[in-house]
Amino acid sequence: MTSNTKLSKKLSWLLRHGAEEAGIKLSNNGWANLDDILRLPNFARNTKKDIFVVVQNCPKQRFSLKEEEGKTFIKACQGHSIKEIDFELSPILSAETQPFAYHGTYLKVWPKIKEEGLSRMNRVHIHFSPSMPKSAEETSGIRKNCQIIIEVDIAKLLAANFKIFQSENNVILTEGNEKGFIPPEFFSQAIERKTGKNLL
Repeated sequence: MTSNTKLSKKLSWLLRHGAEEAGIKLSNNGWANLDDILRLPNFARNTKKDIFVVVQNCPKQRFSLKEEEGKTFIKACQGHSIKEIDFELSPILSAETQPFAYHGTYLKVWPKIKEEGLSRMNRVHIHFSPSMPKSAEETSGIRKNCQIIIEVDIAKLLAANFKIFQSENNVILTEGNEKGFIPPEFFSQAIERKTGKNLL
């Protein structure tokens, strides 16, 4: 694992899940003072420049930076388990411009997903890519090594009163139904990447 990948993972955990535990104050929108983060023992060897490089080179655009009153702030764009964050999301109200969304998963969990649907698990949202990724691509909602791409039908979700949003880095997000799931009847296809076969 490269140093940039390690730093990205540390930042992801801190800004999405562990800020309170680490003593880092987040704004209502999830922003943290970068100087406060760099004072943490876990970030003692990192500099602002290190973090700027990670933010700029992250293929998933996980983070945003801003300058305010001479201070630098950073936030995770999505993926939080902290429910109190106002995510500054744009609602998707029509499937006209976004007819489908895509989620990556693995063969070992596919039987359960096919039966029960996609779960948000301990996160606030289920994550989707707005487009079917190329084989070597990694985007939010789809890891590079995932084996199956599930395509969900946005029009069907909207008709069933699911609330769907888009984050500032273009990730499609939904909390799912009252149990935190997208049931399998909303899947339009599930493509095994290796064979191109539809598993539905």
